[in-house]
Amino acid sequence: MWKHSRCILYSFLLICILFAIVPGCSAHAELSDSGENRMATVYFVDDASAEMTEENCMVQDEYDIWNILQEKGVLSEDCKLLSLLVDEQNKKLDLDFNRATGERIRSMGTTGETEIIGCLINTYLDAYDCDKIRLTEEGDSFETSHGAVFDGYEERMDFKD
Repeated sequence: MWKHSRCILYSFLLICILFAIVPGCSAHAELSDSGENRMATVYFVDDASAEMTEENCMVQDEYDIWNILQEKGVLSEDCKLLSLLVDEQNKKLDLDFNRATGERIRSMGTTGETEIIGCLINTYLDAYDCDKIRLTEEGDSFETSHGAVFDGYEERMDFKD
């Protein structure tokens, strides 16, 4: 009897492990299943013109995008991406970042907050071909210093006058 129960338990654990590691079985999706580079449009504010700018960059995953946003000055070095969950069926993203990212955004004026949030939203929506994104700060609703609360899904931001 004990051997039979142990065999069932081991089988169950094996199945759980397989579902956790087999590609396509988790809620987390990478930009490329093959691990190869691909093009993604990254949005940032150009220092010289102070205009919203876009640039096509080669990336492998969500962390490459985050690093480029840091290189372009959108995010500071202490800003960290904690997770990105992709719901391909409903074309939704859940992007969670650390407290330092929230503090970086809140340290800006209203325009700066809008620009950083817009760069994050538009870059990730375009990269993953999604329509909506939810921004969270360490798992909680994100709130700006100017009272905007991001507690649901946001759509692409338009920066044209």
